[in-house]
Amino acid sequence: MLLGNSETRAQEMSAEDIKALIEAQVTARQQERSVPSSTNERSIILNNSQDYNKPLYQNPAQQVVSRPDVPVAPSGTKPIPLGKIAFEFGSDRLTSSSLLALGRLAEVVINIDLKGHVVAVVGHTDSVGSATSNLSLSRRRAMSVVRAMTAAGVSLDSLEAYGAGARQPIPGTDPANPANRRVEIVVK
Repeated sequence: MLLGNSETRAQEMSAEDIKALIEAQVTARQQERSVPSSTNERSIILNNSQDYNKPLYQNPAQQVVSRPDVPVAPSGTKPIPLGKIAFEFGSDRLTSSSLLALGRLAEVVINIDLKGHVVAVVGHTDSVGSATSNLSLSRRRAMSVVRAMTAAGVSLDSLEAYGAGARQPIPGTDPANPANRRVEIVVK
């Protein structure tokens, strides 16, 4: 199943397009940090955990952490869809073509000054199936992307994996629409 391959998703982006979008999110995050706010950022993030700092899942073998608090794109920007990323059906196993695409994405991330921010990889699903299995699958897929990017040379310190399940469908789509099976990145 190809993630992000419907007409509602952005066309495939070049490395330069992705770089420009990531840099725009870094700039937006820098601006957010420079503006005093009485609202705690975590209060506007969808969350079902009592402890924001406690990872929901950690796999010591791969050193990948998945957290419960799913980040949103900074104000004035949108999440960056990874349209060429595909998994085996119902699985977190990446296809070989996806590994090549993630290698190119890794090159972009390695060559960007994130200014202390991290790239959050957010997995999404459609609403078909149980909420529990969808959330688990979305987290595992995000962690698979993070593992592939670290294998391609991106520092684990600059990546985090998140699973949103079916909670954040693409605006204007039916939650069961296969276009909602996607992986996006957000600068956090």
